[in-house]
Amino acid sequence: MAGKDYYKTLGVDKQSSAAEIKKKYRKLALKYHPDQNQGDKAAEQKFKEINEAYAVLSDADKRKKYDMFGADGFNQRFSTEDIFSGFDPSSLFRDFGFGGSGAGFENFFGSGFRGRSQGGRHPGFGRGGPSVKGKNIESELYVTLENAFEGAKKSLMMHGQSITVTIPRGIESGQKLRLNGKGASSQYGGPAGDLYLKITFAPHKVFECEGKNLKVKKTVSLPDAVLGARIDVPTIEGGSVSVKIPAGTQPGSKMRLKGKGMPTGRDPDAPRGFLYVEIQVEIPKVLTEREKVFFEDMRSDDTIEVTAQD
Repeated sequence: MAGKDYYKTLGVDKQSSAAEIKKKYRKLALKYHPDQNQGDKAAEQKFKEINEAYAVLSDADKRKKYDMFGADGFNQRFSTEDIFSGFDPSSLFRDFGFGGSGAGFENFFGSGFRGRSQGGRHPGFGRGGPSVKGKNIESELYVTLENAFEGAKKSLMMHGQSITVTIPRGIESGQKLRLNGKGASSQYGGPAGDLYLKITFAPHKVFECEGKNLKVKKTVSLPDAVLGARIDVPTIEGGSVSVKIPAGTQPGSKMRLKGKGMPTGRDPDAPRGFLYVEIQVEIPKVLTEREKVFFEDMRSDDTIEVTAQD
């Protein structure tokens, strides 16, 4: 490791402030982090170099000695263990979402890397090596409205393994379920990542869902729309509810049924959303003779004769 130009490695110069060096390091560490470049040996080597450089330049005393002795003199006087003594990048990597530690420093630098830790181990490393968490995985899970209304358990295959997922009552489309430890395995021997399942409602043959509210279309006959009637409206829990439509109901009219939508939580007694009923009026395409006479009479009653005045 003799003769390394740490300033050049980070792309900064000797006049750069600590804040500038940290900013540059964060950018490079994110770019070359092993979780971002799995299996890329060149990226791993680059990641090793920028961490070594930052371990020195982020420490005021080490940086002073590096400037004093120069690259060759510094590396002749200080071992890998000296370079990484007190170096703890865990907070930076938590910001990146890569778990509680750096990424496999003992793998890269051997036992010389210890950092600030109890018992000589860097935080986030176990006895057998680093415990860098595996990548999180996101997938889509289709569920029925009935699943979301009642709650359910679903089985799916991930990485050749069967996983049982609990669908909580009242979940909404677009929400995510997190399954700890069901993501990608860690290439550094740490815990597996998490699995995030984005809930998507499968199309329903009767209802549409918007948040906690449901929509349903109900077709009624022309006489019922004109005269008024009681109609049966289907509900998501099964069965139907009797609803009265007033005389003169217009096509496209909407009725709102309180408490007949989706649940707002797991508690069955919790308030529910609304069920909106859109009325569609069925216009007969073929009329009987009697119906023709009836509608002709209606039309003639609406006809106003206008007599020209002399």
